[in-house]
Amino acid sequence: MNERIERLVKWILFSVIISLLPLVADWVNRISQGRGGIGQSVFTEVLAHGELLLISAAIAADAVGDLIGSGPEFKMLKYLAGGACLAIILFGSLWYASIAANFHDGRFLDNGMIARWSSSILGLTVLTSGCGKFVAED
Repeated sequence: MNERIERLVKWILFSVIISLLPLVADWVNRISQGRGGIGQSVFTEVLAHGELLLISAAIAADAVGDLIGSGPEFKMLKYLAGGACLAIILFGSLWYASIAANFHDGRFLDNGMIARWSSSILGLTVLTSGCGKFVAED
């Protein structure tokens, strides 16, 4: 059990948190420049282009990689976590592509909605991927 918890803590520190640092740096940079966005928060401005969706897909893919061929223990939980991670990878990647295409074409995007939902998807990703990392065997 301690080995699983240690693996989970290492994953959170060196995969999840490190993957979010570029967005944190962008947020700090915008605040230090006094850029608060036009009618929106700095948080929304940083997350409005869907980058969290790509980070979520990468985190989920890491968990799927550990789950594949990881043994028979916790089989049903591995199926559930792996299936959820694959759904996140597909949905997040497709939605990011749609956001990028719409942004490129100059179409209106609801930045607040993108920020809220991509944050929610990241939370779901950390939960499902964390479960997958916890039950995966070395």
